Amino acid sequence: MSRDNQAGFWSLVRADARRHFKSSPQQRRLRMWINVLLFVPGFQLTFLFRLQAMVVKIPVFGKLFRKILWYIGWLISAAEIDVSTVIGEGLYIPHATGIVIRGDCIIGKNVTILQGVTIGRNEAAYDGRTIIGDNCKFFAGAKVIGDLVIGDDVTVGANAVVLKDLPSGVTAVGVPARVLPAK
Repeated sequence: MSRDNQAGFWSLVRADARRHFKSSPQQRRLRMWINVLLFVPGFQLTFLFRLQAMVVKIPVFGKLFRKILWYIGWLISAAEIDVSTVIGEGLYIPHATGIVIRGDCIIGKNVTILQGVTIGRNEAAYDGRTIIGDNCKFFAGAKVIGDLVIGDDVTVGANAVVLKDLPSGVTAVGVPARVLPAK
């Protein structure tokens, strides 16, 4: 594994950890790492996803290590993030239970995903990718299903079901999701 891959991995992990642990300047870094690694299931899930994406590139045992890490993540939070998903830095998952992110998704920077969110596709009727912009928020139970593009700074309300593309800077609620008018 190259040093560039390792540097990229640690850069992503540090950005994720900063979103999970709001530290004051007086707190030490070691305390932050111990806290997020041992006591924050959302960060544990994110860390295991990042680690899977890195170890799958190891030629001999990469796929075996990836499966073991996936299983550990599933045991921690009953959540599933496919290793082929591309996720930008600063992923924030405060409550990791029941999250499903299918493969071939591209998720931007500083995205917040709450419990019970599903992002991805229906295997049988899918030909493209789900693309999520930067600084998006998905509240509990939200579903983003299909070949969609979600713009930057989008908020998807609790239990909303998004079936169509959403432009940047909107809030979507309901089943099926509709864009709320700007105030």
